[in-house]
Amino acid sequence: MTADTAETTAETPTPPDQPSENNDQNIAKMTVKQLQALAKQRGIGIARTKDDFLRIIREKQPYEDLECLKGKVLFDRISELHISRLRTKEDLIRLL
Repeated sequence: MTADTAETTAETPTPPDQPSENNDQNIAKMTVKQLQALAKQRGIGIARTKDDFLRIIREKQPYEDLECLKGKVLFDRISELHISRLRTKEDLIRLL
């Protein structure tokens, strides 16, 4: 074993579950497809949840009655407001 080999094996990489500044920078540089694959590996869904949709609708339409948005009515409203059913790059970065 050479000194270079011993030196590299002595370094311990940051585990993916522990946030680090370097890890955050790497994640920010990833494509959406790469982020989606990483999210799947970590057990994070790439599709938005009902809570995500309601939050986005609340941001776009602050005075809309969210209580009546259920089932087909909710998904019709999502389509009307052109809200993607998959999480955005920013959403994935925040969750990872």
